[in-house]
Amino acid sequence: MPEVSEDVLGWVRFSIETEEKGLVFYRECLRNARNQHYQMLFDFLVKQEASHKKLLSDLLKELAEGRRGKIKASYDALKKIELENPLFSPKDLEEIQRKDLSIAETLNKALDLERQSMALYSDIAAKATDEYVKRFFLEMAKQEKTHFDDIALYGGGLV
Repeated sequence: MPEVSEDVLGWVRFSIETEEKGLVFYRECLRNARNQHYQMLFDFLVKQEASHKKLLSDLLKELAEGRRGKIKASYDALKKIELENPLFSPKDLEEIQRKDLSIAETLNKALDLERQSMALYSDIAAKATDEYVKRFFLEMAKQEKTHFDDIALYGGGLV
C-alpha cells in the first residue's frame, strides 16, 4: 500500500484543529446561552464537533498506519487547498465572549462558521483523489450543512 504523504496528514491535522476550535466556540456559546432553547442547540453542536474531531482523529491514525481503504500516494490536488483560512479565529471567540453580543449575532456567527466549514470540506472532497477520503469529506460537509440548517431552524427567525 502506498505511503500517505505528509501533506495529506497535515491537511487532516488542520481539519482536526478546525473542529477543536469549533468545540471551543460552541462551548462558549453554551456557557453564555440564557435560555434552555439555545442551551440545547449549543449542547448538540458541542457534541457534534466532538464527534467530528474523533472521526478525523481516527482517520488520521488510519491514514498514518495505512490500515484503511486504498490510500493513494498522490494527493497533489490537496496541496492546492489554502490551509491558512482562519476558521474560528480568535476574533470570533472574542466576539462571542462579549457580554453584549445578542443571540441573533451569536447565531449569525455560528451560521458563518458552519458555512465556512461546509466550503472547506467540500473543497477537500472535490480535490481528493482517494475515493474513501472523498466520501469521508463529503459526509463531513453534509453534516456541517445539517448544523447550518439546525442553527437556522432553531434561530426562530432571529437569523
